[in-house]
Amino acid sequence: AYIYGLPRCSELLEHPWGEDKFIDQCLQRLNITRVNEYDVLSETACGEQPSPCQSSDVAFHPFKSISSWFTCFNYASRYGKGPEDLDCNIKPLLSYNEAAYM
Repeated sequence: AYIYGLPRCSELLEHPWGEDKFIDQCLQRLNITRVNEYDVLSETACGEQPSPCQSSDVAFHPFKSISSWFTCFNYASRYGKGPEDLDCNIKPLLSYNEAAYM
């Protein structure tokens, strides 16, 4: 829903928000219901240190640089555990090198 609805959110890019506020506002615009499940989020604003992404949380925030996000993604991809039927060989849409030049 997010990828297909993203064009409807383009004007939100004019705001000086970070990526977290942008996606929150975009998903609301797309009528996607927010579910606050704070027990599965590692958030630095709450005093947690998400790096190196080795807790039982399913979401880590924030990573403000491309390299720190990829470090977390690579660690979680190697050591994370999920349901037996989950394909853990998921690759990001861009490589670190591709993302660095955007």
